[in-house]
Amino acid sequence: MMLIKFRLILASKSFWHHLRRLGLHENEENHPDFANTKLALEALVHKRYLQKEKVSGPEGSSVYYELAERALDGTINDRIKEYVSQIVQKDGISLDAD
Repeated sequence: MMLIKFRLILASKSFWHHLRRLGLHENEENHPDFANTKLALEALVHKRYLQKEKVSGPEGSSVYYELAERALDGTINDRIKEYVSQIVQKDGISLDAD
């Protein structure tokens, strides 16, 4: 049996688009669970749940996010999937491609 791992790397704009679908907004400072969402995101980067990479190109710099090693742990990954599934079911959000 072959095990295949996929890496999902999202540009900052796309990343925040998906977070908004989950009810998190980039400039929100009073979220009931996360308070300041930008600081909460940076805490996830600091704790190695997310990896943040700045890439400089001819059109300026871009920021990309991907899951880091702690988020790829089986139990953590399952909890993330469960949490997102609960939100999707509760809010009736479509998971169809945009």
